Amino acid sequence: MTCAAIAVHNVEMAKTNSAARSLRIVLTGVTRGLGRALLERFAAAGHVVLGCGRSAQAIAQLQQQFPSPHHFTAVDISDENAVRAWAESLLAAGDPPDLLVQLGHDHRCETHRQFVE
Repeated sequence: MTCAAIAVHNVEMAKTNSAARSLRIVLTGVTRGLGRALLERFAAAGHVVLGCGRSAQAIAQLQQQFPSPHHFTAVDISDENAVRAWAESLLAAGDPPDLLVQLGHDHRCETHRQFVE
């Protein structure tokens, strides 16, 4: 099963378990490729996407295309302090996420591993 299929399957399972409520989905690597495709699908399904990517310009475009309640932040996830600050801001801003889809990642980043766990 591909990463995309797993992510979509997990969202479908979470929807079934949550009586079709909107899910809060944290999505790394949201600015292009698979992350961008998943963003579009999740947003179209009525879920709230909280995403990050390295390109500030691409993040600004996403913020215009997908306004609140979605939220996007430019984060270089190889920078542990940046990941920690982003994770803490997400948790402080609302309920914990229902799902984390980690596409852009750096296995060296301890904070990112802790956020996943």
